Amino acid sequence: MAVPSTLVEPPTPPTENFPPSQPRRQPWRWLIAPLLTISLVLHGALLFVPLPTWDASAEQEEEEPPQEAPEVISLSAVEDLPPLEEVPEPPQDQTPPSPDRPPASSQAAPPRPDQIPADAPLPTETPADDTFPVDDPFEPTPPPEDTGGFDPDRARARAGAARGSALGREFGGINSDPGLVAASLSRGWPPTVDQSFFFSSLATSPVLVPKALDALFFTRSYDFIITDELPRLFGDELLPQGEYGNAALYEVQSGGSTEVFVSVIGIGPGNPAGTAVVIIWESDPRL
Repeated sequence: MAVPSTLVEPPTPPTENFPPSQPRRQPWRWLIAPLLTISLVLHGALLFVPLPTWDASAEQEEEEPPQEAPEVISLSAVEDLPPLEEVPEPPQDQTPPSPDRPPASSQAAPPRPDQIPADAPLPTETPADDTFPVDDPFEPTPPPEDTGGFDPDRARARAGAARGSALGREFGGINSDPGLVAASLSRGWPPTVDQSFFFSSLATSPVLVPKALDALFFTRSYDFIITDELPRLFGDELLPQGEYGNAALYEVQSGGSTEVFVSVIGIGPGNPAGTAVVIIWESDPRL
């Protein structure tokens, strides 16, 4: 079968023999290797170059202001100065403190029961004086206070004699121990009698109210205190004066003149009470 002419391959054009293409030459490529070498050399040299260190102290010294140099004074200038005046010392008290006198204090501590002598009266509370003295030369001197015939010195002497007599008796020897007396009074005080009329404290030792001279405790029945102990202590001139603070009050006279007043209080249970205390007053406590 005949092949159509359209299917016949076209004739191959004649090929020419051309020389192979060669790469384009770059004239600057030879500079890459020297520049790399120079860069490596410079970086290596920087590693061995010493760097400057930062000194903080030097910077602080620069910031501080310069200090002025102290002024130097010569010895000759000091010798020319006038002499200093001597200051006189304040006069001192040459009197040595007395060893027997305790240092002054604003408030004296109450004595302990074991420090109170047996023949000494019980301590008395001192009332506070809230008045201030005013010196007025034109004000007349007030007349002496009328004590109603009482002699304070004689009253204190009578109270001291009564304590001495009570200490020498069987039923009054307890008064040599103020602590025991305070405990007995505090434990057996009758509720019907106001204690504040006679004692300001019964804590460690009895402390009397002002105007009271002494207190004597007896370990004997109340009735025998009235009939036996009071006449032994003060004599037979005992005049009943009613009551003070809901306790019996008596006036002690000598030769018709009043010496002291005494209150008698039964202490403890029973009627009459098994013990009693006698309060000695300098004057009438009701006034």
